[in-house]
Amino acid sequence: MNVTIFAAGLSMTISPGKFGEVLKSVFIRQVNGTPIARSAPAVVAKRVTDVTSLLAWGFIGALALGSWPWLLPIFLALSALGIAVLRSKKLSLLAEKALSKFPLVGRLAAPHASRFHGASNELLAYRPLLAANVISFFAWGLDCLGVYLCAAGLGVGKSFLVIVFIYVVSLLAGNLTVLPGGIGVTEAGMAGMLVAIAGLSSEVAVTLTFVIRLATLWFATSIGVVGLLLARRLISETDGGVQDPA
Repeated sequence: MNVTIFAAGLSMTISPGKFGEVLKSVFIRQVNGTPIARSAPAVVAKRVTDVTSLLAWGFIGALALGSWPWLLPIFLALSALGIAVLRSKKLSLLAEKALSKFPLVGRLAAPHASRFHGASNELLAYRPLLAANVISFFAWGLDCLGVYLCAAGLGVGKSFLVIVFIYVVSLLAGNLTVLPGGIGVTEAGMAGMLVAIAGLSSEVAVTLTFVIRLATLWFATSIGVVGLLLARRLISETDGGVQDPA
């Protein structure tokens, strides 16, 4: 069931910032009654480690190119700020007060703000965060390897780190937008950098961008759709499913 719920979350890969993956928390609540406010921070923590790991690969690629793009320090600063906000009890209380002023949102979210902060604080403590980042770094390394193999398969004779740098920067730029999956921005940035940095022709750059996005975004989404259908079926067939309004 755990694997199925995780796979179902991949169906939300194209949601803005992938935060639609909180759907996993909804399924967990239905299975064992764990409040969404308790499990949702795991989704947030995963996004934090995703960004920091991508930044690490971006830095490695930037150093290999002998450059220091201004985008990467900005992403690093935003990541640090986000972690600080999630770990701050004072900011959590301010968020709870702000949410309470909105009738519908306040009724649904404000009562769970303190619980959300407590779980976030546990997950983003230094030791768990360090361990998660190490695992995430190697996981994203495999993703970068897959991207490089796509490039090699099309006969692009560029080094691994050059391809990684282009992939990471375009992916981070896409994540800054509110567009689902960064669609449009990521593709345009990737194709543009493949031409400007890797020296590819426009035709090859566009083709490679299409192949990379098909392999990294839409393949995961398709797995998620299958997982979503399977999770809904398994949960509906489970007599022990628990409903909890939290």
